[in-house]
Amino acid sequence: MENIPMVPRGGQRIHFWHIVILVTVVVLGYGHIGSFDFLYLWDDQWQVINDRTSGGITGSNLKTIFATSEYGQYSPINQLYYIAIYLFGGYNPRWFHWGSVLLHILNTVLVYYMGYRLLCSLVYSRKVSLYCALIASLLVAIHPVNVEAVCWVSASKVLLGCFFYYLSILAYCRYVCTGRKSFFVIGIAFAFLSAGSKEQVVTLAVCLLLIDRYVFGRSLSSWSIYAEKLYYVLPAVCIFLVTMWANRHVPETTVGYNLPERLLFGFYSLFGYMQSSLFPFRLSYLYPFPYTVGEAVPLWLWVYPGVICFVGYLLYQNRNSRLLCFCSLYFVLQLLPVLHIVPLPRYFIMADRYLYMPYAVVALLVGVGIYKVYESCRRWAWVLFVFYFGYLACYTRSYSLNWRNSTVLKQDVSDILKQREKQQLRLEN
Repeated sequence: MENIPMVPRGGQRIHFWHIVILVTVVVLGYGHIGSFDFLYLWDDQWQVINDRTSGGITGSNLKTIFATSEYGQYSPINQLYYIAIYLFGGYNPRWFHWGSVLLHILNTVLVYYMGYRLLCSLVYSRKVSLYCALIASLLVAIHPVNVEAVCWVSASKVLLGCFFYYLSILAYCRYVCTGRKSFFVIGIAFAFLSAGSKEQVVTLAVCLLLIDRYVFGRSLSSWSIYAEKLYYVLPAVCIFLVTMWANRHVPETTVGYNLPERLLFGFYSLFGYMQSSLFPFRLSYLYPFPYTVGEAVPLWLWVYPGVICFVGYLLYQNRNSRLLCFCSLYFVLQLLPVLHIVPLPRYFIMADRYLYMPYAVVALLVGVGIYKVYESCRRWAWVLFVFYFGYLACYTRSYSLNWRNSTVLKQDVSDILKQREKQQLRLEN
């Protein structure tokens, strides 16, 4: 195959001090969660604290981990991650929380590296690419939508799955750039590790096609492009079948909602994820469905299809921008499995942790936007960045405190449900 250089040789390189800044920001933003407890009433009591975690690295325990699922969850690689932490420090929540912080640091650095490479490949100068990638990774490091994934130990599978997902993408990009089959095999191996951590790997093959089309400019009319992806489809098929098998006895919470209603939920959720990415406020562990089965569809829900279609029209008008097209399609692709169009057992219509990986491209677009403002007016660019970053940092700090133990989080959820009941009463009256 023809080798495609992703970044020309020479010139600006990844800056060591940028990495130091990212690590420092994450530690300052999340260092206090080391004092948090397990959430004993929110899945930690069975996902983390169980016989498999304390069973160690034995043949029988490994067989149990890879051959069984619990409550519809199948994540053997994440369970091995718990075992590693348990062998180091037992059931001390401090080490589990610091493990999540470490994973978030690694993912933030990978966003910085991949953002730089992506922007360089799209004919941005290296200096622009470097600083836009730094802004994007700083936003990822401190954005409040990532609090759930970082502060909730049971959500570590999101962090771990994302980490291997990114490594798989990087290995594939190295394969395309160098033509070396070893990188192709490594990429598939990381894909299986991601599948064993979190089921989001189902999107990987399509994600690589987006990279081929918009990053490398490869023609999608060639059969060889799709033949390569068949190997990445395998872990996606495996995890899909395992997930369906694991959930065969789990009651379906969206049963009763017909397809038009689920499509409406999809528009509603997609708008909610877009809003939370750009202007986060009133974030929560629990986002209830807007109405229950059997109730009339609220008229205000029909606004969201129009809003999303309008946004889609604006994106279509700017379809010549490879960066905008890639980021938009990547964002929707990562969220597509959780938009309720294909129903899965869910007790909520949205979850912040589902934004952990999609948000990276939003941050990249924001980084490019801030840098463009900087080129025209440096003072306003600094004011914009400091204000926006400061807001996100303060929100992250305050919101993370809701996750310090089950009692606090339970009270927060109780307040949310009471607010919903009051809203329904107002609507009925």
